[in-house]
Amino acid sequence: MLILKDINNIVGKRLQWRLPGIDSGSGLKVCPWLDLNRATSDIEGWSGNLGRKIRRAIKAGLIAQQGGVELLPLFYRVYETRLHHLGSAALPLFFLKELLKNYPDKSLNADARVYLVLDSSRKVVGGAISLFFADFCENTWFATLPEYQNMYSSYILHAYMIKDAIERGCNIYSFGRSTRDSGTHMFKKQWGTTDIELHWLQYPKPKGIDLKNYPFLLNIWKKVPLPLARRFNPFLSKRFY
Repeated sequence: MLILKDINNIVGKRLQWRLPGIDSGSGLKVCPWLDLNRATSDIEGWSGNLGRKIRRAIKAGLIAQQGGVELLPLFYRVYETRLHHLGSAALPLFFLKELLKNYPDKSLNADARVYLVLDSSRKVVGGAISLFFADFCENTWFATLPEYQNMYSSYILHAYMIKDAIERGCNIYSFGRSTRDSGTHMFKKQWGTTDIELHWLQYPKPKGIDLKNYPFLLNIWKKVPLPLARRFNPFLSKRFY
């Protein structure tokens, strides 16, 4: 059996586990899970205010599509732009490309898919990446351009991804981690999700400055021109994730 020291020697870097547990109501990070047995694969079949927003997105001309690594450059433009707008550093493009190429495994029913949202002029205004494993699907990266949020681009994108997960035979759709009671968390809860508390374990113990503990640095980073920030994102993303 490999001990933690052996594992660390193999990967040459630190390891971080985010393990789901019973929701105590006190955890900082939660992962909203949707039971797909209680969801609909009909994009326009959602009821209430949720369904109204999805139908408004469709009426506005927004459409969604899916694919593989060939769609990654289109997704990455939105993802990189949106994260910079939030003051965060985007993961390197080569990392996502390698993930999409090497993650799929038919024997484990594992797959990785890229999703896009396009407006009526076929401009890409949002996108996401989901990872599938057995009957579980998790939306791991998600971004929409702020100027299209009033067209409910995020709603139609999730509805399309949920539809795909159901058609692939999944039982759980994970919306990915969120800070408890944040605006993003509230958005995810309206889909009828159950919060799964995340417990973070790290080895070895982190040293130095954790950029996430200094919000004012995020505000400074937002003001750096994206072409310049792009050069430092690979280095900074190691401190964010």
